[in-house]
Amino acid sequence: GQACSEPTDCQSLSCRNGSCLAIGNCLVRSPAYPTIQSALDDPACETIMLEADGYAENLTISRGVEIVGVGNDTVLSPAARAPIITAPEGEGLIVLRSLKMQDGDAADGGAAIRTWRDMTIEDVWFVDNHVQTDAPADSPTIPVGGGAIWASDAALTITESGFIRNEVIYNHTFDQRAQVSESVYGRGGAIRTFDGDLYLARTHFEQNRVLLDVEIATPNTLGGAANAWVAGGAISSIGTVPEEIQLTIHESTFRRNEALVDVDGFQSIGFMFARALGGAVLGEGVDLWIGNGTMFDRNRATADATGAPEAIAYASGGGVYQGRGPLGNWPTLDREVQFVDNAALAEGVRSTIAEGGAARFRGHIRQTEFRRNAALGNVSSGGALLVHGETRVHNSLFWKNSASVGSAVFFDTSLRITPSVYDMWLINSTLLANVHDSTIETRTGQIHLKHVAMDYGRLRCEGSGSIQSEGHNLLPLDWGCAQLDASVRPVSDPLFQDSTSSIARPLFGSPAIGQGDPSGCIDSIGSPIQWDILGVPREGPC
Repeated sequence: GQACSEPTDCQSLSCRNGSCLAIGNCLVRSPAYPTIQSALDDPACETIMLEADGYAENLTISRGVEIVGVGNDTVLSPAARAPIITAPEGEGLIVLRSLKMQDGDAADGGAAIRTWRDMTIEDVWFVDNHVQTDAPADSPTIPVGGGAIWASDAALTITESGFIRNEVIYNHTFDQRAQVSESVYGRGGAIRTFDGDLYLARTHFEQNRVLLDVEIATPNTLGGAANAWVAGGAISSIGTVPEEIQLTIHESTFRRNEALVDVDGFQSIGFMFARALGGAVLGEGVDLWIGNGTMFDRNRATADATGAPEAIAYASGGGVYQGRGPLGNWPTLDREVQFVDNAALAEGVRSTIAEGGAARFRGHIRQTEFRRNAALGNVSSGGALLVHGETRVHNSLFWKNSASVGSAVFFDTSLRITPSVYDMWLINSTLLANVHDSTIETRTGQIHLKHVAMDYGRLRCEGSGSIQSEGHNLLPLDWGCAQLDASVRPVSDPLFQDSTSSIARPLFGSPAIGQGDPSGCIDSIGSPIQWDILGVPREGPC
């Protein structure tokens, strides 16, 4: 602040340590507060102000306080191998603004922040923070996670921030003593939360990763089922408490994040599973909402068992993995969410299973685009979506997704912890140029199609699954197992232009024009749609 020598120099502000500061504000690198920790230790410092400089400290915050910098030029880094900030359980909100937290280094989670206390984080960039645990053969398994932030029983609000190249690396060896079920976990390349709400808005995640590198010791007689789990290349959010835990994501970008498990070695008996879940985001036991233009671009869930000939590789949710949730909740993808070029990739010698190239999900899906996503494995399903429970899809686009079965959508409710019969509705949606034999496939439960345009591929049912036309659909000539109604119109020619644009533009004379509901188009809540995606007024049939 303004220089001063006596209180009258600062008018209504206080003169402290040669600077005019509001009462409760403390300036670090002043004579009274040479370090950030010295200001934190003074309860009179309600707001701690940092200049454009580097600060190498390992901080402990045990009270509510605000720490404010001047942007990316205010850099916090560690003085030793431990979190830059540790916040033990207690009362009081911690607020961080206009900072960069960089080069954090920790052994078991939260290289930048490890907290049991609620936090608000605004305009803070987390760059190149690193968590690595090397577990020798005789060591117990340790759940490791949160390359930048590790939070337990703490609510986090993060806005206008970024997470770049943060990572979790867990090196583990299964030895010959592993005779019963044993599991190792790596979670959240950037953020790992447990039993706490996470709210994100206008935040960017790029090239974060969680890597679980597993070696099967030789000789080995794994007598049980050994599991190597990796989850949430950018975010892992897990809830276990009876009340709902919220994971909410607005207007954010996830680009080139990865959840990768790599297994090498040979086991003579038993089973070894390599599982990769959620290339960008994993939500398990939480009420998940993602919307308002959030984009998932080139994220990967990768299970690599090529070096372990007897291991089974399983990858699910290249962009998002939505696991079990609170009873009665409806996870939601809403309002211009985009999934582009995401992949679930399973590689190996014995068995490779990949599903949900963009997402493994159940709930509400509205105004969402799935473009060029892929599930890649010996057995692959749901190039865009692997749906595992009651679901409503409205006003969405599936374009050039690929998988061996269900290149756009694969519906399988047997995957739930308590399998039952559920329905899936696909309404006012378009499926174009999705690759491989079946475009929509169900194994259990019924899929209902209403106002759906699909250019080619097949509708396929397995087991107890069925597909029902509910009116005004344009479907390819190979209807497969679908139970049709009189309003279905067959399609033998392309419906839309082949374009990289996110807009599906009908070809001239396309049967998709004006062949929907004669009463007009409606949105996901039943209101009339007055304008089409090209900005042209809608008149007459949908």
